[in-house]
Amino acid sequence: MRGEILKKYERFKKAIDFLEKLQEKDVEEIISDYTLLSSLERNIQVAVEFLVDLSNYILARTGYETPDTYKDIVSATGKLCGIDESLVGGIRGVIGLRNIIVHLYADVDYELVLEELGGIISSMLDYVSELFKCIKDLGIDP
Repeated sequence: MRGEILKKYERFKKAIDFLEKLQEKDVEEIISDYTLLSSLERNIQVAVEFLVDLSNYILARTGYETPDTYKDIVSATGKLCGIDESLVGGIRGVIGLRNIIVHLYADVDYELVLEELGGIISSMLDYVSELFKCIKDLGIDP
């Protein structure tokens, strides 16, 4: 696999590790600490962007035209790779969260995000696993 993707994968793993450690903290402590809160946001953003980058990589390597939105990229890759639609739908939801965080479309319900963080992490890890399986199955990399 290309070095750039592997470098981004390492950063993804660090983001996931941070988010997992954050789960050990009290919700109110996180919400009242701007540094922790902004770190939560940033690491969700980094993780999601890796998912999209890896999805885009698969599409590009198989000759598919890249869709315009992150959600459409994930949907197209999910179809190509035969990924369960419920997992793809969950990732589309996390992309929506990333969009709210990055573009400030709405207020973020941090209590809900933190309550759901374990599921968010699990979905992201499952999706990445499916993408790496797809890369192997399609013979994209030697």
